[in-house]
Amino acid sequence: MKPRHSSRTRRALGHLEGPVVTQGREDIAQRLATIMGGDMDESMARAHVHGFHAYPARMHPTLARRAIELLCPKHGVVLDPFCGSGTVLVESRLAARHGFGTDLNPLAVLLARLKSRSASAQQLQKLLSTAEKTVRHADSRRREKRGATQRYGTEDVQCFEPHVLLELDGLRDGIKQVHDEFVADALRLVLSSILVKVSKQSADTSSVLVPRRLAAGFTISLFAKKTEELAHRLDSFRRMLPPHAPIATVVQGDARRREGVSEASVHLVLSSPPYAGTYDYLEHHRLRLRWLGLPMDGLMQDEIGARRHAAPMSFSDALRRYYDDLSQVLAATAAKLVSGGMMAWLVADSVIGTRPVWAESLVRRCAERTALTWLASASQRRPHFHGPSQRAFAKQPRQEHIVVLGKP
Repeated sequence: MKPRHSSRTRRALGHLEGPVVTQGREDIAQRLATIMGGDMDESMARAHVHGFHAYPARMHPTLARRAIELLCPKHGVVLDPFCGSGTVLVESRLAARHGFGTDLNPLAVLLARLKSRSASAQQLQKLLSTAEKTVRHADSRRREKRGATQRYGTEDVQCFEPHVLLELDGLRDGIKQVHDEFVADALRLVLSSILVKVSKQSADTSSVLVPRRLAAGFTISLFAKKTEELAHRLDSFRRMLPPHAPIATVVQGDARRREGVSEASVHLVLSSPPYAGTYDYLEHHRLRLRWLGLPMDGLMQDEIGARRHAAPMSFSDALRRYYDDLSQVLAATAAKLVSGGMMAWLVADSVIGTRPVWAESLVRRCAERTALTWLASASQRRPHFHGPSQRAFAKQPRQEHIVVLGKP
């Protein structure tokens, strides 16, 4: 098939640009060209709930919506076994499909549940009124110079200016007094969303600390502002939902295990699994997990594709581990597909050490270990931003792919 061209303008969430090259079954390949090609509306990446809370490597909402509408039957069930912050679940509801998501990361589970739910006007009003009480509580502690409610370790002392740390402590202490589960979780996630912004971290995905001067009371004011913003985003999302929109369900779980979703109940698996040796979600979220009191053990031990796991291994051992993990994921999710159902995996070429991992062929090899059949793929060039491993793509450019597998 001839490449389908799109704008060369730099895009958010993956820098989506350039020709799309497809292969495989013609009818599916044409749909993949539509899904991956064309403009990816940058405003959609930040629209309604999508714009709440930073999360690395999110799927672009426009790509998710196109895939759901073109690959899942109307009123069907969509499963995202690596649901992250819930993009696929949000778009499934907007497209009148039932969404089911799992993730190993407890922060992701909280985020996906919040963003994909239909919060009523009454719930949002309670959220805002409770936030006001929390803000007053924290500000009162600040003005009275009451000190911290607990002893903080070196990590937090180094990461925050003393007055910022005390304001965060006051906010968290106020949130602990909230008994409504929805409101408490929403406020915890608002706190999570501002942690890096008020810390000395230079960026969300960086551990480098830089001086940051913030005025007294700024952190508390930012919390209030972000809560109002969240309420507005949740209200906008609710108003956009079609009548009787199916719900979305989110559970914490390991995608390699057959749990959480009934077998032969899913029409489309749409997901972007962790890329081999690319991210450390535990490190990205360690600060937030610690402040929200969420467990880290499962993510520390079982995270798939983590750079920290690959670093001490040889290339062949690290690749074999990733290959085995992804094969288990495919086998587990295949059991949940209906006969004739499809999987669409969004994957990108990555690097282990200094050597490239070609993602499209890897997924196809993993599928050969299951009852799944490769149907089609689409590929589009992507930049590679990790300086030390740039040479890995000197001869062949890095690409992102959608790989579609089918269950007979």
